Amino acid sequence: MWLDEHDSKRMLARAGIESPSGMLVKSRSQARAAATRLGGPAYVKGLISGKGRSAKGGIVRIARAAEAPDAFQAVTVALNTREARVEAAVRPDLECYVAIGVLPGDDRASIMLATSGGSGVEERETDVSSIGIDPAAGIQRFHCRTVMQAAGVPREHRNALEETLLRAYGLLKSADATLVEINPLGLTRGNAVALDAHVILDDYAFFRHTEHATLRSSRRDATSLSARLRADGIEFVPLSGRIGIVGLGAGLTMHIADWISASGGSPAFFFDATAAAVRDWRRMFEGHMPEDFAAALTRGLLAVNDRMDVLMVNFTSGGTPVDALAKGLLVAVGESRWRGPLITHVAGNRQQQADAVLRAAGLSPAGTLGEAVRAAVKAQRSLG
Repeated sequence: MWLDEHDSKRMLARAGIESPSGMLVKSRSQARAAATRLGGPAYVKGLISGKGRSAKGGIVRIARAAEAPDAFQAVTVALNTREARVEAAVRPDLECYVAIGVLPGDDRASIMLATSGGSGVEERETDVSSIGIDPAAGIQRFHCRTVMQAAGVPREHRNALEETLLRAYGLLKSADATLVEINPLGLTRGNAVALDAHVILDDYAFFRHTEHATLRSSRRDATSLSARLRADGIEFVPLSGRIGIVGLGAGLTMHIADWISASGGSPAFFFDATAAAVRDWRRMFEGHMPEDFAAALTRGLLAVNDRMDVLMVNFTSGGTPVDALAKGLLVAVGESRWRGPLITHVAGNRQQQADAVLRAAGLSPAGTLGEAVRAAVKAQRSLG
């Protein structure tokens, strides 16, 4: 679950990481009252569970409280939200990009650091220094010092930054987060202040954290598409391209998304349908149609039909019979009225039978996962 800035900063505060004084507001009058209370210049920031707010007009700097109502109106309309954070403007000596998280395809956390914070720094790979952390040993001070040296952090800021890195890693572990990002982190006279923050929590660990249910982001997410699909046993990760991906296992499915991107395509989203498949495991092993799985996948595809031009499906399983999954897929594709290109790949238990099911429906399942990726990218290109 992606937390918005206000919830993220609440979590940082619990970990001992300071943020500028700020207040949650839900109306023009509340925005003005908050700005008056803060005094001086401030930022009015629309609150959403995602990034890219500045480019969309979701952050406005104001010089005086009288400007706050119009700024609140502007940022909430720009981001289609009803909440904002009014926060004291801070002018640091140095702004850094700081992130500690688990990168796709890795089994350990990494520190990522750059001495130029702000929008888009994640894409400027040459500007970002990083170091991996052995999960058995955890973060050590030498990790912090090594990455600060590589990033060229001035000596007068290193003590404050080191403490922030240690606390951010502690939050990553204690909250079962997959990412703790502070961008930018302001450094001034030996102090570190999180000017913006972004925390992603691991949904699979929520059973260990009843306190997460009190987060505003959690309550807002309860009505989202992600939450509705999760209730059906499908984890949904929205992306910005045009190739939809359905698979089993978040790691493998995310790898396919990366593979598509590296091959010149653009993933639209991915479904990890593992939980939906597991719910129907008995019927699958008994050779019956996996009705619950098919129904869940149907609802999922109906919700995202307009997000994609191409659908790629990969069912790889050493346990669950993939022929049953193929049957469920065909029902879902028919019920959702998907008429675009459908690329399939199956491997594992009862693979030959699954291939036969797909061929009987007029499909040509790819022989390898690489072939499926290339076919999906080719199909996207052919559609312009």
